[in-house]
Amino acid sequence: MSLGSKKKRLPNSTTDFVTKNGVSMGTFSKYTWLISSIQQVKQIFSTPEVSLEVARNFVETQDGTIEPFVFSGRETTVTGRGQQEIRPHGLGTFLKVGVPCNDQKHPTPFVIDWLPNILPRSQMGELRIQFEFGHQRYGHVEQELCAESRASGL
Repeated sequence: MSLGSKKKRLPNSTTDFVTKNGVSMGTFSKYTWLISSIQQVKQIFSTPEVSLEVARNFVETQDGTIEPFVFSGRETTVTGRGQQEIRPHGLGTFLKVGVPCNDQKHPTPFVIDWLPNILPRSQMGELRIQFEFGHQRYGHVEQELCAESRASGL
């Protein structure tokens, strides 16, 4: 997490726990980072080869299916001041970090859990990532989905 920065980011919390069954037995530590800034999430996960995409636009086709919008560079229009890109305003999905909804009182964290050396012989650890996402339709955040959309990945 600190490769892209000179400062090392310390975890928000450290938890020790003991396992007595399963593949690994013993005492382990879990480090948890709560990231509340989308810029920090991008800094952590973006690389020179691939940038983290925090929002994605979609278009609804004539038959009612939804497809990702891919900008080809030809979707421009000429105005009096030059060329302006035309982007779809229909459908979108975005990563919720911080306070993306107007009525939200507490920031939504992007949670990273790291458990090093779960398999000590191979020196493998376990990474858990929890995040929320929201939906946008015609420029407005869908409020009922704003509070309910949750996702987690391993």
